[in-house]
Amino acid sequence: MKFLPLSQWDKLNRISERITRIKGVNRYLYDLTPKPPATIEYV
Repeated sequence: MKFLPLSQWDKLNRISERITRIKGVNRYLYDLTPKPPATIEYV
């Protein structure tokens, strides 16, 4: 498993704060798996 440097986590945190400010958005998921992006399994 690869770990992201702290600066990358800061970027993800800023992005997540902007996403949750959007009206109607109350949750989001980070998919940090090595699978291709087209394989979505969340419902």
